[in-house]
Amino acid sequence: MKKILLTAAAATMLIVACSKDDNPTPPPPDPSTEIRGDWAGVSYVMTGFIDGEAIDETNTDKDALVKSLKITLFEGTETADSIKGTYGEENKALLGTYVLNTEKDKTSIDAKLDLGEAEDFNVKGDVSLTKDSLIVTSGVKGDVQFGDKTADSTSTVVKFVREK
Repeated sequence: MKKILLTAAAATMLIVACSKDDNPTPPPPDPSTEIRGDWAGVSYVMTGFIDGEAIDETNTDKDALVKSLKITLFEGTETADSIKGTYGEENKALLGTYVLNTEKDKTSIDAKLDLGEAEDFNVKGDVSLTKDSLIVTSGVKGDVQFGDKTADSTSTVVKFVREK
């Protein structure tokens, strides 16, 4: 009987000693400020106004590129953080850099993806960041060629989703 009581007491002490409160899990990163992580491209859309009428159009070349992007954004040097990933159906390797500016009213990003010796893709603009999505919007004022028409202003919207 003594052995049973000692075993029960030891088990109780072990359970109490290993309480959840002793090893709390760290809170998840704040999605409004944490941009680093694994992302996948979703879409690339141009919007604008021609003669006061709102239009939007997907640039199919860039949309196909963005949809194939699988990138990891992580901390690099003092001047720019780095990007590593793949793109295209062949999953070609890419490298890049980005600078995140959080000191303005709106968070903005300036990213350059080096896709090859003669090819790169720039993403620059205001960032809308949630737990699951990263939307970069870049507005251009003035006459901009928009397909076969000229718009008096346009915006480029590039969307990504968080993989992890």
